[in-house]
Amino acid sequence: MTSSETVTVDLGARSYDIVVGDDILARAGRLMAPVLRQPRVIVVSDETVATLHLGMLRNALAAANIESAEIVLPAGEQTKDFAHFGSLMESI
Repeated sequence: MTSSETVTVDLGARSYDIVVGDDILARAGRLMAPVLRQPRVIVVSDETVATLHLGMLRNALAAANIESAEIVLPAGEQTKDFAHFGSLMESI
C-alpha cells in the first residue's frame, strides 16, 4: 500500500496542489491525468535527475496514455536563469 498527502499552495486564483508520498513517480500518470486539459506534457529536468528518474516518469505517463516530451538541461545552477528559461520557451 502506498500513502500520499496533498498539500495546497494557497495563492488565491492561482492555487495549486502538491502531492507528496510513496511511489509518486510510479503513480504520476494516474495522478496527473484528471487535471490535464490534454493528455500531453513536457518534462523539464536536469541531466542528474533525468538519469535517475526520467525513465520511471516516462513509463508512468505512457501507462496513463499521456504523451510526453522531455527537455534535459545540463546539471547545475547555471541553467537556472532567464536565458535558459527563454530557450525553453522557444523550444516548445
